[in-house]
Amino acid sequence: MNLRSTSAILSVKTVMSVYMALNFFSSTTMAQEIPCAQPVYVERVVSKAQAPGVSEEDIKDLKAALARNDRAGMYLRLYQLTGDEFWLMDAQITSFSGVWGGTALRANFEIKVQNKELYEDSLDHFSLTIAGNMLKWVEGSVREGRKGYVELGDLLMKGDGEIWRSKGLINQYPGRVLFLNLGEYRFKELIHVVGTGSIYSFVAVFKDGRNLGKRPADYAGNPNFSTFVSKEDRFVTVVDKRTCKVEAFFDRKTTALGVVGQIEDRALVPSEADYHERLWIWEFMQGNQDTAEQYSSSVWLQNAPVPSPNLFENYFRNSQTGKWINRTFKREVTDPDLLDRLERYRSKTMELRKSQGLPPEPVLPNRYLL
Repeated sequence: MNLRSTSAILSVKTVMSVYMALNFFSSTTMAQEIPCAQPVYVERVVSKAQAPGVSEEDIKDLKAALARNDRAGMYLRLYQLTGDEFWLMDAQITSFSGVWGGTALRANFEIKVQNKELYEDSLDHFSLTIAGNMLKWVEGSVREGRKGYVELGDLLMKGDGEIWRSKGLINQYPGRVLFLNLGEYRFKELIHVVGTGSIYSFVAVFKDGRNLGKRPADYAGNPNFSTFVSKEDRFVTVVDKRTCKVEAFFDRKTTALGVVGQIEDRALVPSEADYHERLWIWEFMQGNQDTAEQYSSSVWLQNAPVPSPNLFENYFRNSQTGKWINRTFKREVTDPDLLDRLERYRSKTMELRKSQGLPPEPVLPNRYLL
């Protein structure tokens, strides 16, 4: 489904800002309450030398963003204040966007499946908890007079690493791969790459995980979202007009693990396996849902993914045509016995999902619907 539209910047502080606000909410009723003063998006590259740093007043604004679960918006604001591109990676990860977001989604899925007893939180709530601890880390830096700048070499003991450690999952922490960014970290810190979490990330990025990331093209034509492109054409920020939250963030020049570039900005469609894979993982992990508190006991309490009727071994069902496709060879299945087996699987899976209180197949979050 295409989900993008373009519009102007929302602001209510000046006459020009009011005019821009009218444009921003052109597809909504003006009687609606404006959810925030101004959407957060990256307008240009920010250098550390010119960045103002984080102030106590900024901390209040960042906490307000977190209170409305605008995790990506909080990270993008930290980039604007510090010029540290680490926050751009976090914005992509927490919004499940691009190569970083897709890789993290797949890695977290594998970690959840292999560590059922320890990884019991929904992915959205887990991400919100991590964002809160990252902000706590920054706030400590402000109190120490360092203007919100953090030593990323401390990532395993503070920030998101501290949350993974508290759950007994520090060895599985997929953020270990961040220490491969030689331009940011000292050589002595590369020892932190060692861990199961790095293996999950490597497999996810080089196999199929990176393609599960959201991209701006997913939002094309959807009047509920606005898209902002930076002056250098590098950054693309998608904002939900109704909540003013950052829905997706796309850095066209990013590289995962220093070698894998950004995914293609092309919308996933129901005729592709990745479309169904992404919906299914969002459902099981309870990630990219409409609220961070959204929690499905039918999916989670059994600690195992309820299958998707559109995915079976190396085959997927094109829900636009109803045809089964071999994922490896991209060919339509024509063997009668195999087709019968696939349709019986689909029928049984749909019955199972019904018994668990789930829709017949994974669906898009409500906020995507026109």
